[in-house]
This record gives sequence, C-alpha cells and structure tokens, in this order.
Amino acid sequence: MKRSQKSKRLLVFALLNLGIAAVGLLFLLYARFALSDLYTGVCVFKVLTRLYCPACGGTRAVSALWHFDILTALKSNAYVVFFALFTVYYEIRTFVRILKDDPHPYWIPGWAGWGLLILWGVFFAARNVLLLAGIDFLGDYYPPPF
Repeated sequence: MKRSQKSKRLLVFALLNLGIAAVGLLFLLYARFALSDLYTGVCVFKVLTRLYCPACGGTRAVSALWHFDILTALKSNAYVVFFALFTVYYEIRTFVRILKDDPHPYWIPGWAGWGLLILWGVFFAARNVLLLAGIDFLGDYYPPPF
C-alpha cells in the first residue's frame, strides 16, 4: 500500500475519533451541568412497565467511568462497561490494522456484533429478574415494584 494511502487512513481514523470524542465530551458536559442529582431523565419503558430498560443507569455508569469508579459503573449499568471495553479493544485493533496496511481496517467480525446483541439481551433479562426478586442495583425502586 502506498504511504499516502496509509496517511489518509490514519487521518480518517484520527478525525473519526476526534468527532466521537467531541460528542462524548458534549454528553459528559451535559450530564454534569444540565442534569441535577434529582433528575436523571425519564425512561418511558421504566414508567410503563416498572422494569429497567437496557439503557437505564447508563448515564450514571458513564459518569462513574469518567471518575474511574469501575464498581459503581458496573452496579449502574454493566453493559456500558462491557461496551466501553469492547470499544477500546476495537479502537486499538483498528489502529494496528491501519499500521499493518490491512485493506479493511474498520471491519467488525459478525460474531462481535451478535455477541454484543446477545449480551445486551442477557443483561436486560438478568437485571429485571433480579429486580423482580427484590434486588435493585440502581436503587430507583424502593420498595420493589411488585
């Protein structure tokens, strides 16, 4: 592969990551300054079903990760932590593949996408089964909803 093509791929990779970082920073600033401790958003699914959707606690988990509080992040939303780990792995893998002149550096294997989707479903089911058993990691329901 030509040196200029590798340089273009590295530039695209850098610009994509800068864009993602900018959106993430805006989200963190919004979460920090616009949301108070009393208001963390309204989840329509939670209001209608009295169960947690897979995203419930996601903002708290991101905030905890921002402060390097892994246990609180896992307690708030474990899927966010696993997804963050996958994202870090994917970013490093893509960067290495660009350096090695891989023709498809951004490709994600099918098993990874399906694995994330299955993990999402298992997480959704497990946290709600625990909630129905009276174990509420988020603490939004006291007493238990049923």
